[in-house]
Order: sequence, then structure tokens, then C-alpha cells
Amino acid sequence: MTLLAANPKIVRVQTQYGPIPYVRNGRVCHKYVDFCVDYDNGFRMLIEVRASANLSDLPIEMELITNQVLKQYANRYRLWTELEISKPKIYRAEEMMRAKSLENKENTSAVSQRLQQMGGSATIFDLFASLQSEMTFAAGWTAVWALMGSGAVRHEHREPDAAVMTRLSRITITGANHA
Repeated sequence: MTLLAANPKIVRVQTQYGPIPYVRNGRVCHKYVDFCVDYDNGFRMLIEVRASANLSDLPIEMELITNQVLKQYANRYRLWTELEISKPKIYRAEEMMRAKSLENKENTSAVSQRLQQMGGSATIFDLFASLQSEMTFAAGWTAVWALMGSGAVRHEHREPDAAVMTRLSRITITGANHA
């Protein structure tokens, strides 16, 4: 739920969405889906959340629903396992939500401007070192998380969903509007 709540493009989340009827072995069955997610562009996605070791017949049910009735309920039906829901990804979502609630526009603007002056990309340590006379380390982190949450910067890493950002991590301006 944290990952969904942190996504600014998601406008509504319903839990235990359904029942969705489908036919299996000639018999009508009903399925309640873990999440129904509506995006700001009108796209709707159904999401099941399971540990990969506990899938049982879920992939079969999902395929039957996708082939029989999905278009009546959503655009896409996805399965999220521990591969999609990593601890670093959840931590990042929590920090972006916290930063949004605490966001200081002056600090966010100062971090963004300094990052631009540094060529659009820098390690967090170098960025904060250059700002030490203007803001505290904690305020800098909050500003970076707010910029990440708005899509204005990204964590430069080959697998950002599997890596926790540290002082040695590199962030880069994306060009997204973060006003």
C-alpha cells in the first residue's frame, strides 16, 4: 500500500476489489483482487500481492480473468511478489511521502539549483557539502526526497529498486517539472 500511496499519478486505490466473475472448468467462480488502482490518465490496474512461494492457482486464475473479462474491469492485471516489492523501494516510498508532508520549497529549490550548477548530476555527499552553509544535512535529505517524489531527480544506479540511497549515491536531474 505504501508504494501505491507514494505514487503521485495514482488517484484512487480500492482494496479487495470485486467480485470479478470468471469461468473455470465450466463453473462460474468469483475473485476478489487485492488492489484496484486508478491513475490520473484514466488507466486502471488490478494488482495481486503474494509471496512467490505461495502462488498456488493464482497465475491460472489471473490468466482466465485476463482472457475472459478483464476489459470490463481494468486495463491490466499484475502480480507483485517480493521481486516487485523490495525493502529499498518501500523505504524510498516512505521517505518521499514524509518529504512531501515536510517539504520546504526554499530548500527544495536551493538543492535543485545547486544540482543544476553542478552539471545536473552529483553524489549526495558532494551536493550537501556544497550546501552546508545554507541548510542542514537533514533538510537537504528532505529536499532530495521531495525532488525524487516529484520526479525531478532520480537515483543513478543500475538497480535503484534494489539499492538504498546513501551519501555516496549519485542523483541526476530528470527534466521533469517539480514546481
